[in-house]
Amino acid sequence: MLKDIPNYSDFKKSVIAFIDLQGFTKYVDNIADESDFIKVAKTLLATKKQFEHFRNNFNQYEITCISDSIIISVPHTDKVATYVMILALQQFQYEMLLCFGILTRGYLTIGNIYHREGLIFGEGYIRAYKGEQNCGVFPRIVIDDKLIDEAKVVIKEYAKEGCKTIFDEIVQDKDCKYFINMFKGVLLKKADEDNICEEIEQILSFCNESKKKFSNDEKILSKYAWTIDHLESEYKNFQSNKLSIKSY
Repeated sequence: MLKDIPNYSDFKKSVIAFIDLQGFTKYVDNIADESDFIKVAKTLLATKKQFEHFRNNFNQYEITCISDSIIISVPHTDKVATYVMILALQQFQYEMLLCFGILTRGYLTIGNIYHREGLIFGEGYIRAYKGEQNCGVFPRIVIDDKLIDEAKVVIKEYAKEGCKTIFDEIVQDKDCKYFINMFKGVLLKKADEDNICEEIEQILSFCNESKKKFSNDEKILSKYAWTIDHLESEYKNFQSNKLSIKSY
C-alpha cells in the first residue's frame, strides 16, 4: 500500500491554469445519445491535443479534463515556464473559439501542487480554482498578481533589449486585471496566411449571431460583446502595424 503513495519530490512549485469552457455544461448535461456523447468527447480530446506541443518545452506538463473544467500545470523550473504557458493558452483560447465556438475563462497562477496520474492537490491548485471563480464574467484568462510581480523582476534584472516577456502577450483590462491577449499573438503568427481575415470574420460572425441569440440574457450577452470589442481592437492594431511595415 505504501508504495502507491505519491512521492513528495513530485509536489512542486508550478505554474497552474484553471480553465472553464463557457457554456460547455449544457452539452454535457444534455447527452442523450451516442452522437451527443461523441461531440463532447471530441471537444475534450481536442483540448488535450492542443497542449501536446508542450512536450517540446517541458517533459513534465500535466493536463486534467473534468467535464467543463481543465487544469494544466508545468513545474516552475525557470522563468520561461510562465511565458510558454501563456503562449499555449493563447493558442488554445483562439482555436476553441474558432473551431468549436467555445469561449474560455480562467486563471493563471503559481504555487505548490501535486499533479500526476489523476491526482491533483496543493495550494497552487486551490489558488487557481478560486481565482477562476472570482475573475469576473468576461471570457478571459486572468494572470495572478504574483506572476505579474515576477515578470517585472525578470524585466528589470534579466531581460535584454528586444527580448519578449509575458507583457508582450497580455493586456490590462478596465478593472486593472491583466489577462492573456488571445488574439494578438495568433494574428502575428498568421500574418502572412491568406485565410486570417476569413478566420476573424468567422469569429465575429459567430459572436454577433450569439449576441442576437442571447439578447435577453445580459450575462451571456456581455461575454460576446466583450469578445467582439477585444477582437476588433486587436485586429485594428494588427492591420495598422501591417500597413506601417509595408510603408517602411
